[in-house]
Amino acid sequence: SVSAFLLNRSSDLEIEVVLSDMNEMAMASLRFEDGNAHAYLKLSSQLFTQYSLDEIDDIIHTLGEAHEISSKNGIYDILKHEYLHFVEYQKTIAKFGGMESRVKESLTRYELASEIKELVFKNLELEQTDEVIKHYISNYATKNSAELIAEAYSSVDNNIVVNEAKRLIKKKWG
Repeated sequence: SVSAFLLNRSSDLEIEVVLSDMNEMAMASLRFEDGNAHAYLKLSSQLFTQYSLDEIDDIIHTLGEAHEISSKNGIYDILKHEYLHFVEYQKTIAKFGGMESRVKESLTRYELASEIKELVFKNLELEQTDEVIKHYISNYATKNSAELIAEAYSSVDNNIVVNEAKRLIKKKWG
């Protein structure tokens, strides 16, 4: 495994990168051990051992064209998507002073991500329906508020929902 640090003025979050046997290309996760938060970036061992980076980029492009995920420029934007989950974890930990139960509750309810999602749709005067979300972002963005903002953040599309989400993420999370 490889360790990396996500640095921010409020706190540091160490991220361990591991290969994992899973269906997803990549997945961010947060666990508490002995009261301390540990973040993990899991990468699909099958994907990264069976395909070249060019083939992975082609898979990502095909998924984007089908609107299953937001349009991306390859693996870089997949990692950018996961990075935003780590930012959400970090902001949530900072907000609740690392209190494990409150951090877990907030993340389970997608509280910080939902604040941004709500503002996006309010500011644009759009309905928050799956059809609207699929049209502007992706099918995966309909899963929950955290996935919606991560999908928008990592999208290369230039539309009102993606642009407003990116603007609000920058404004609220830096």
